Amino acid sequence: MSLIPKPANLTETTHKRNRNSIRIVVAQEHELSRQSLRALLQSQDGFRVVGDAGTVIEAVALAKRSKAKVLLLDTSSETFTTDQLRDAIRSDSDIRVLILASPQNKGLIIRAMEMGVRGAVLKSSSSGVLLEAIRCVDKGEYWVSSEILGSLIQSIKEKVHSGRTGNARGKFGLTAREQDMVNAVLEGYSNPEIASRFGLSEQTVKNHLSHVFDKVGVYSRVELALFAVNHRIAADSESPSAANG
Repeated sequence: MSLIPKPANLTETTHKRNRNSIRIVVAQEHELSRQSLRALLQSQDGFRVVGDAGTVIEAVALAKRSKAKVLLLDTSSETFTTDQLRDAIRSDSDIRVLILASPQNKGLIIRAMEMGVRGAVLKSSSSGVLLEAIRCVDKGEYWVSSEILGSLIQSIKEKVHSGRTGNARGKFGLTAREQDMVNAVLEGYSNPEIASRFGLSEQTVKNHLSHVFDKVGVYSRVELALFAVNHRIAADSESPSAANG
């Protein structure tokens, strides 16, 4: 019996690692920046760049062919338009779009999130933030840089007040009380404030929100707010329901 350890099959190990890695396509107009992003991501375990392109149209086509899960899209391109972004989001429900944007362009970020982008990372963020955002988006979660979170929530609240949302809670099986929870989150209330508003305990509020998260498939209040606006599950009336807690 040989006591010498058998050498690892590097080809098999690499194949397995690539198979389990997050498949990413990078879209950036400038080749040097594009290659820098590719090099950063390729240097990390669990990430695999399956292609890169200089335009959104090319990137979307490439993402489809390569079965990528995440499309990392730099919105600083001079040729970038929101119409291209809309087309990218609608092109394939399995592709999750994560955008890179300048801190000065919060308006674009908010519009992108409302259109269905899964995440937004500021170009001034660290590489660690970008990697974490990709991981979250790959899992089906949302990611929003903390610097724009307040602006995003304010935009959502304004749309609720403008009456642009409807009431489609029946589609997701929400109870009247759970609808109250959705509306309160959209109004920006904290759990203690929701508890006080409806005469409930904080634990009961947490339980209601947990049920709402499960029913609509989200993991956080930010995700719920975005989902509620995109899927029109905010109630037309702001008055609390008479349902028991």
